[in-house]
Amino acid sequence: MSKKKVILISIFSIIIAVTIYALIDFIYPQFNLIPDWVFPTIYSYLVVIFYKDNYYFFIIALLANFISGGIFGLGYNITKRYRVNGTIIYLIGLCGIFLIILISIGYYGFSIIFADDITVSLKIILLGTYMPLLFIFFLILELIFDSGSYLKDVIKARHEYKNLDYRVKKIKDGKVTFIEVFRKNEDSTTKCFFETAPQLVLEEALYKLGDGAISRYIKAAATNIILLIASHLTGWHSAKAALYRFLGAKIGKHCLISHYSRFDPLMPNKIEMEDYAGIGMEVLLLTHSFIDREGFMGFRYGTVKLCKHCRIGVSATVLPGVTIGEGAVVAANSLVTKDIPPWTMVGGVPAKVIRKLDRSIAHVLTNEIDGELMDE
Repeated sequence: MSKKKVILISIFSIIIAVTIYALIDFIYPQFNLIPDWVFPTIYSYLVVIFYKDNYYFFIIALLANFISGGIFGLGYNITKRYRVNGTIIYLIGLCGIFLIILISIGYYGFSIIFADDITVSLKIILLGTYMPLLFIFFLILELIFDSGSYLKDVIKARHEYKNLDYRVKKIKDGKVTFIEVFRKNEDSTTKCFFETAPQLVLEEALYKLGDGAISRYIKAAATNIILLIASHLTGWHSAKAALYRFLGAKIGKHCLISHYSRFDPLMPNKIEMEDYAGIGMEVLLLTHSFIDREGFMGFRYGTVKLCKHCRIGVSATVLPGVTIGEGAVVAANSLVTKDIPPWTMVGGVPAKVIRKLDRSIAHVLTNEIDGELMDE
């Protein structure tokens, strides 16, 4: 059994033993296991810590946040030149910020409980209004675990990072960029693209190419939250389009983006939708993909372009570098791996041409719609 498990088991055992001891004393007071002065003394100390001196905590937390924020800002800025060291520093600052927020939420919850100047009924009301913060508490707890795990892995990979490099080339007539991460020498211990060191090299490559943020980790976390809101919560199409534009996607006028459709979470800025284009529910627009086979580590990305009046059916997937031509229709559950000509219906895995479409009818309908919109 590992030392961590032994420590955790010991802590839980002590907590359980103390709890049982206190319960026995509460149920059978005649045993007098705990002296009468213990609980009032503990309570008075807790009142001082959580209520009477809480302004000291506020000042300390504020200063700690400033320090952690400074560490985060310093690390984030030097990451441009010193990828590994900068990442370690900003992750330390980020973990510090999250930890202070977590402690603050718990502290002020106990401040309500140990407030001597308010009645029990008011405490219950205040605690009820405080309950939604428990969601944030557990969210922050998960963020600490996430960023802490990443920090631990980056520290372990700091030497291996120097054994890797990358090369870039254009494929598919220049529509797709391919980044290969390779081992510079035999000292490299990297076996998989999804290890920390090659991911740091990829992050640096994307930043230098102008197609990635300084920190892909930070950007991806924020992007995923906005994508979740846009795809699951936002109902009105113009509001959806505004959120996707905020992430860098190019969205034209009167585009239809159905519920649960998914934009690439890593590079949503590589998605273009021209006027009147539409996608059905659970459509996946992918602008990147990984290759990891027998030591070969590759990453490719390219723009997905949906031209005017095209439609993509439910649960279809479009791969990087693909252009859906004007007026084209993609059948449901299809996998689109190459460009689709204008005014063509395709379907299947991979998608193949089913038939040509009559663009004259579409033009008549478009002109009528445009005319009505202009009249309005």
